[in-house]
Amino acid sequence: MQEGLYYFWGVLPEMDHLLYEKLKMIQQYYFSAQENISFTKGLNECLDILKSYYNNHNVLGVIFFIDSCSDMEYFEIKNEIQKSLDHKEFMMPFNVQAQSCNSIVSLEIWIDDYAEKTEYLTIDDTRYTRSTSPLGKSIWGIGISSKKQHLQLVDQIEFAFETVHQILKNEGLDFADIVRQWNYVPNIINIQTIDGKSLQNYQVFNEIRQKYYSTNVFIDGFPAATGIGTRNGNFGLDFFAIKSNSSIHKVGLSNPKQQDAYEYHQKFLVGDASKGQTKKTPLFERAKILDTKEGITAFISGTASIIGEETIGIGDIECQTEITINNIHELISKMDNYQKKQFTYLRAYIKNEHHFEIVKSICEANFPNVSISYLQADICRENLLVEIEGAALIRL
Repeated sequence: MQEGLYYFWGVLPEMDHLLYEKLKMIQQYYFSAQENISFTKGLNECLDILKSYYNNHNVLGVIFFIDSCSDMEYFEIKNEIQKSLDHKEFMMPFNVQAQSCNSIVSLEIWIDDYAEKTEYLTIDDTRYTRSTSPLGKSIWGIGISSKKQHLQLVDQIEFAFETVHQILKNEGLDFADIVRQWNYVPNIINIQTIDGKSLQNYQVFNEIRQKYYSTNVFIDGFPAATGIGTRNGNFGLDFFAIKSNSSIHKVGLSNPKQQDAYEYHQKFLVGDASKGQTKKTPLFERAKILDTKEGITAFISGTASIIGEETIGIGDIECQTEITINNIHELISKMDNYQKKQFTYLRAYIKNEHHFEIVKSICEANFPNVSISYLQADICRENLLVEIEGAALIRL
């Protein structure tokens, strides 16, 4: 089994104890059940770990990664997980994603021991978390997804965004307050013909995202985001939102070697527009930083082997992995005036399972002593083989 503790806002080994305590805020714990065991046994292993953290930490939410072969099996597994959580009275929001790893089930637990108060709330039967800390109020939506089966993709995405809108409105926030967003799109690169139009699933998502974002003013830039494929189940969305205030400042980052995604040329957007002639571009920043007096946290969006707007290393997994990592380093290198930089969380999505060991070898060589989770998932372009996201802690 694999396990590790990832720190979004802390913890560098060389830091003194006082600074450690100030930065030990939002953390992510990853656990992968033993290989070659039944799902029930693997789930019980995950739940035992969750119980330990639930009893000793402020849990913000959890994500389960599973291996399913059909929508029917996915929803059966998801229902089993929810029943198990409810039975143990774990009321935090949760997500279940059909993105397999080497284990039949793995788990990510998000905690914030710096929080003064953690509340689990619901709106229209959707769970979310309100966390209050010295930095202010943050909202965590994890597993925002319709429970109805057999919905059209457009209805799945509309449900998720409308639910997020209602949660944010209820908390006095809006889409411009989102710092980090994860978008899980079923069969992301598939194209369907609807009313005479060829609509790619990823592009359908981009059209709806822009519809909801267009009602807000993004003074601090768009959220950092990942748009990634899932094998089964409905469209799902996770997000973390917090307002800028006297203690925290938010800034979007660009990579000089990559075109900002929201400025992509139409030829890189696949299929037809849902309405009109112009396809909507992906609205996200290459990274989003939270600047506090203790240091800076950089939330790095899903990053792939793209230079300018072009895919580099088509068919070459080693080349694509190295270019992806170079792009991540390029973002962080913009902060060369800061002496201490530490990657604190990485998640690699790999299109083909037989590439796992190659990607793992390259990542471990480039990110020593950083725990990395490896998941199988389709990427948003057919010619992309790998995508990597993460976070880094930066201080003077």
